[in-house]
Amino acid sequence: MNLNDYYDHWAKDSKIDRTELGEESIRIPQLHHKYYRYFAEERLKLTKLQEEYKSLKKDKHDYYSGVMAEEITITTWQSIYKLPRKWFEQFQVVIGDEAHLFKAKSLTTIMSKLVNCPYKFGFTGTLDDSQTHKLVLEGLFGPVEKVVTTSELIEQKHLAELKINICILDHSSENKAKMARASYRDEVNYIIASKARNDFLIELCKELKGNTLLLYALVEKHGKVLYNMAQELDKPTFFIHGGVSGEERNEVRAIVEKEERAIIVASYGTFSTGVNIRRLNNIVFASPSKSKIRVLQSIGRGLRKDPGTLLA
Repeated sequence: MNLNDYYDHWAKDSKIDRTELGEESIRIPQLHHKYYRYFAEERLKLTKLQEEYKSLKKDKHDYYSGVMAEEITITTWQSIYKLPRKWFEQFQVVIGDEAHLFKAKSLTTIMSKLVNCPYKFGFTGTLDDSQTHKLVLEGLFGPVEKVVTTSELIEQKHLAELKINICILDHSSENKAKMARASYRDEVNYIIASKARNDFLIELCKELKGNTLLLYALVEKHGKVLYNMAQELDKPTFFIHGGVSGEERNEVRAIVEKEERAIIVASYGTFSTGVNIRRLNNIVFASPSKSKIRVLQSIGRGLRKDPGTLLA
């Protein structure tokens, strides 16, 4: 309630029915209780704000006087989510990168242990449209604030320009009839096993100019098949999946930065998020995905700016 709300309440409560003075006198302690409760609630709010102000003022003084601790802990969530709550009491600031992933149970467990941490920041370039996801993140970090959009970054020349081409492949009438009532999993298995479709994907990678990222979902059923087919092309070809070490992935990234016609056959899990290859010109989605975040994050791999990457 704000001040005007209290004025409205009092304008209504202060009216006296002079024909029922007995009833009006009974209302006196009731009104006293009502407005004293309002007073107590506002007093608590004021006390809380005063304490927060004192804390912020102290933090500001400590920061500019060089007293505030400067230790920074950089970690993966896998390394700390099982640590006791006591360990988390040392932190006054937490920064969560790729905050859209914080709806996972392990990550929310970490955030729930940071009960005495006054400053929590989450950063991400993608959020899904579900209200539940938004509410979970707001519960962990606070209100969502959109700082800048992808289109604005493209206009400001911070990201490469984006062009999306949708290729619609027509399957035989017999196969379409078979898949008409198939489950989503069966339909995906049919799609990734289609030789004609895989031939088209490899031919597309052959014709595209510049470095190409070919994304797949299933390693054995699809990734290896595409990699073996791509190796027959006269282009440097690399295969990335969950079993490839971080060091090897960095080596591939460094090689591709110097190439002009390389193909990276990579799984969504390894190359859809958090990978920065500036010299990437094309992204081909070889496997379907229901995840809006996965698709947007994957597109983001091709928006990294490089003197040779003006259009993704």
